[in-house]
Amino acid sequence: MDRVPSAAPHIPFIRRAEGRDIAALAALYQSLVPDNPRIRVLPERVEGLRSDPASLLIVAEVAGEVRGTVFVTLCADVMFGERPYAVLENFVVAPAARGQGLGTRLLSHAEALCREHACTKMMLLSAVGRTDAHRLFERLGFRGDLSRGFKKYLGRG
Repeated sequence: MDRVPSAAPHIPFIRRAEGRDIAALAALYQSLVPDNPRIRVLPERVEGLRSDPASLLIVAEVAGEVRGTVFVTLCADVMFGERPYAVLENFVVAPAARGQGLGTRLLSHAEALCREHACTKMMLLSAVGRTDAHRLFERLGFRGDLSRGFKKYLGRG
């Protein structure tokens, strides 16, 4: 499932990211973490991910413009046979496009990919202050009361 076409120009077109998307991805990531001046999206990295079946960098276009993204990593596991689990990272919708269903479309697409790969679960972390995003996650079936997430940053790159 690589591309989900849209019926009209204002409907999101979901696809895997390409090297040509780096400026849009950088802008989205900057809106997610505006205090981080080290964001660097490399076209060769984005293109390299396209050949990795366990790394799914997805974008949503509206009227030809990238307006949202989510990165899905399929992680090998030993607990449930050969079934992987998924980690969703860097989920962001452009501020001007929020509240229009784009985030729901992106996460629904991510879930379909995870089901296609027989994942046992999808996990994501979200900054504590992103309460609007938290409400979206809960509406889509994510539970914030089942686990507790921890991060340890190992340096800024």
